[in-house]
Amino acid sequence: MKKLLIGAIAFGVMIGSAAISSAGNPLGPCKACHFFDKGPEVKKNNLGPGLKGVVGRKISIEGVGALGDTWTEAALDTWLTNPGAVKKGTKMTFKQKKEKKRAKIIEALKGL
Repeated sequence: MKKLLIGAIAFGVMIGSAAISSAGNPLGPCKACHFFDKGPEVKKNNLGPGLKGVVGRKISIEGVGALGDTWTEAALDTWLTNPGAVKKGTKMTFKQKKEKKRAKIIEALKGL
């Protein structure tokens, strides 16, 4: 019983630490599907492409011509507001309605 309790406490600390470390990171929600060390290829265990160098990269998603040819700050802003409105059936379910939070995400993406 003691080992089980210690394991549960350790797990809780680990989960709490992960939440704290990504709480101040605007790219925290992106970690679920994307990675940051490469781009634009998709790694085996990720749903989305690598985000390193995304700003200025050619847009490779078919059917989103309204965004332009490259991922600009404006294109990312539109996409992050509601990807499903830009591309019906997209697997990306994340949306950020708050302009200031989107701006922080885009700023962080520029730094990759």
